[in-house]
Amino acid sequence: SSSDICDIHKNISDARDILKAYDKEIRQLERTLAVIRSMAGDLKERIKETFFLLSPVRRLPNEILGEIFKFSMSSGSVFSCTKQPSPSFLTVCLRWRTIALSTPSVWQSITLDYS
Repeated sequence: SSSDICDIHKNISDARDILKAYDKEIRQLERTLAVIRSMAGDLKERIKETFFLLSPVRRLPNEILGEIFKFSMSSGSVFSCTKQPSPSFLTVCLRWRTIALSTPSVWQSITLDYS
């Protein structure tokens, strides 16, 4: 009957409206999920950056690190200032670089080549 058809059309229209609301809610939840995933990624990176502070090597006194650096350099080593990378301990962190640069015995055993 015609009244049944009108009821069916109304039910379909209501269902479509509800579906639009669901889709809108899904999009909002997806945006929220993306933000939370980004925050979780940032937190994981922060944990990784902070975790290295617990490394035993960070508790070594500067003098001991300087000795380690000195013994890691073979006598007579030549480092090109233009072609080869610097000794690896110079690139670990600011503390290591500062210690290495302020330990003359490290630099007495090597030659820097500027050619």
